[in-house]
Amino acid sequence: MTGLQKREEEAIGARLLREYESLFDGTRCPWRVDIRLLAEQVLHLKIRHAHLSPDRKIWGLTSTEPLTLELFDGENWQKISLDGATVCLEKDLLSEGALSARYRFTLAHEAAHHLTAKGTHGTDEGRANRLAAQLLMPKEYIGRALFCQGLSCPVSYANPYVLPDLFSRLSGAASMLGVSVRALLIRLTDLGWLLRDESVCPQMFWRTG
Repeated sequence: MTGLQKREEEAIGARLLREYESLFDGTRCPWRVDIRLLAEQVLHLKIRHAHLSPDRKIWGLTSTEPLTLELFDGENWQKISLDGATVCLEKDLLSEGALSARYRFTLAHEAAHHLTAKGTHGTDEGRANRLAAQLLMPKEYIGRALFCQGLSCPVSYANPYVLPDLFSRLSGAASMLGVSVRALLIRLTDLGWLLRDESVCPQMFWRTG
């Protein structure tokens, strides 16, 4: 990703955040974006739910153009009609709750495809992921969540074994934002606000003898 592309993506996120916050009269959750409200009232998307695959490995799909898909849900073939302004999410995600981190990120990711399609860099999944992270975790919201957890930027280190208290605070910030801790760490790294991330493959130090 080039510096120019990153600035373009951040500008898109900032513009949408202004439009989203203009919906309120000063009464809103100070650290969590209502991604469903943003999708419906800022991006003017419709949201529907259906079983999208037998193994439930397809969490969401969308199209920026009218499209009809025929999908097998494990029992029956079904037609999913997309009108170019609809996001379809796996129905089983509702069992986790519409506020779950996976539901929120899936919705943000599919909504982001409607932004990338209008840009200049294509509709790749990586860019949709980055824009989804920006929609769910604007800089100002991250800063507030970290502050509430007694943290400031940049965060020095993310390792659940070496610094469990710090990692617990990062997990608390992720919960406030309504995202997974992994999504938050990726976003912090992308912003340059996390200096060292060992959360995926923590370095363990063993002493013998």
